[in-house]
Amino acid sequence: MADGNSGRYLTRRTALKLSALSLSTTATTGLATATTTDDPREKAKTLFQKQETSKAVEILEDAGIPHKHAEHSVPISDDPSAADSTNDEDGISTQDFFTNPESNKISTLLYETYTDGVWHLSTGWNLTRNSDFDGPEPTDALILAWDDSHFKYDPNSLDYEVTHEYDMPSGTVTHTDGHTLEGGKYVDYMEVSNGPLIGDYNNGIGFRIFDHAQESTGVSVYWPQRQYGHANIEIERQADGPANVQTRFEHTWSIGNVSQFDPIFNTSISKNASSVDITIPVEADSWNKDALKEIPDNT
Repeated sequence: MADGNSGRYLTRRTALKLSALSLSTTATTGLATATTTDDPREKAKTLFQKQETSKAVEILEDAGIPHKHAEHSVPISDDPSAADSTNDEDGISTQDFFTNPESNKISTLLYETYTDGVWHLSTGWNLTRNSDFDGPEPTDALILAWDDSHFKYDPNSLDYEVTHEYDMPSGTVTHTDGHTLEGGKYVDYMEVSNGPLIGDYNNGIGFRIFDHAQESTGVSVYWPQRQYGHANIEIERQADGPANVQTRFEHTWSIGNVSQFDPIFNTSISKNASSVDITIPVEADSWNKDALKEIPDNT
């Protein structure tokens, strides 16, 4: 993004370079070994990134790989137009909510890699949006946190991607984060904090996700009808004993675009990663889904 904050973030292209660096140094770091498509971990990773969490978990279970997972459905509006601002049973406004409960999922998957004590942590989401009758431009936040007294984060393991689908007159158009529009405009749908979150404990990494990006034909403007993506890291054990990891996905919205704040710099994480809190502007609304997982002691 070409703004004053752009220097604080790694771009998707930079993240890919880091991932390539991780692969090139595998022989010396020992954080990974075989990566063939027949390996159950690679199969599970691919399936999870395709939003097929149950199949990914089944493969890990069949292979006897230590793992944990969680899957949540997001709040759904009863009004497809999103014009109904009445509250649902949870007392949350339906404005700017999502339709299609079958596809709206936020999932977390945690499993041990090829190396004992090194764990793969990933969160994926699949959201189908209502049309915004008032044109809000929300941003979402994703936080991956770990107990830094037991684990350290491997920055070379960072990988993330987000895709938008647009309902154009010619059909569905799919664009992935970091694509270039006609005319040469470069579009980022997702930003990542430059290293672990700043704080006393240095035990989390945050993502800012733009679900309001728009495409234009020069005549008409289109908002994405569906967004899906994933973010994953690896954490390496530094001390014995059970330890927590925590993930949190927070969706925000507001009529006056107040929710175009930076959630990465409004996040607090407890020292043992037992909780993650994101402070949103008082004028904005939000819902969130989180998952706390305990990594067992060394065996």
